[in-house]
Amino acid sequence: MANGIFNSVGVASFPVAPNPASGTYYFGIDATDGHLKVQNSSGVITDYQSGASYSDPDAVAAIQAAMIAASAETEPTSDDFLYLRDVSGSDFNKVTKKDLQKADADRLFQLQSDFWGTVLGGFTQFVSGTGASAQTGTYGQDATNNAIGVTQVDTGTTATGRAGLGTVSGAIFKPTLAHFNTKMRLALEAVSSVTDTFTVRAGLGDFFVLGTDGTNGLFFRYTDLTNGGRWQCVSRAGGVDLTVVDSGVSPDLDHHILEVDLSEDGTVGLFKIDGAMVATINSPNLPGIANTMGAGFQIVKSVGLLQRNLSCDWMLILGERAAVR
Repeated sequence: MANGIFNSVGVASFPVAPNPASGTYYFGIDATDGHLKVQNSSGVITDYQSGASYSDPDAVAAIQAAMIAASAETEPTSDDFLYLRDVSGSDFNKVTKKDLQKADADRLFQLQSDFWGTVLGGFTQFVSGTGASAQTGTYGQDATNNAIGVTQVDTGTTATGRAGLGTVSGAIFKPTLAHFNTKMRLALEAVSSVTDTFTVRAGLGDFFVLGTDGTNGLFFRYTDLTNGGRWQCVSRAGGVDLTVVDSGVSPDLDHHILEVDLSEDGTVGLFKIDGAMVATINSPNLPGIANTMGAGFQIVKSVGLLQRNLSCDWMLILGERAAVR
């Protein structure tokens, strides 16, 4: 029977022939699957019980509003859980906080420190020269930089002093075996000058062990004598620079986050300062699987006897694989 523009067909096999008149619809229960369906005058059928065609903006908005309005839990208990989308299917699973905290050492390694507990924060120091050292500092612990735990490294009072932190050696990992990322929040306490010249390097490589550019690396480099005193983004392998890109950024005396990221397939190297992309280097101008590296930072003096300092608010080194080893 007709009801406005809708024509009830009761229980019937869809599609119903012939199509309804223009501007009207058939609705009813499909005798084959028992789903509520609507057929328009073009013969297009909407199955309101298939799940695939479900759309109710009011219901979606209500669910979203309920989630947004949910009370915050400042310290979830170990048995509290989250719903996670199963990427291999179309359903959701739930996982507890304690399950999420379990590390998968076969695919993920992360070393990070805010330098609250120890001076080195689990990293290794590499120092050379009279008075060169690493110690707890206070630089940047102000309302502008908001630094909390700070480790300071210094060159000492020689023209060749150097100091830095990093992985236990400069030969820890090889490109293409994992995705490698390092971030560090660093601050120069003085800029390099003609009378007291130094170089800062930060990122992936073996430079922090040697006090030079090293053999292999993907790192930031700064000295006042090169590139107009702006940060350079360096890709290096086999003891030579493969390419050097001007970041366009000059250092100041505040804390800034320097980030270097090398994709798992070893084809893309990204450089960021405070989250902003400043350089992208692509293969073949990148270190390969034969070019072993570590990660860290270092300040190296080359002219003058005045001590120069480099402070680190926090540092992160990450290695992540898409599949088990």
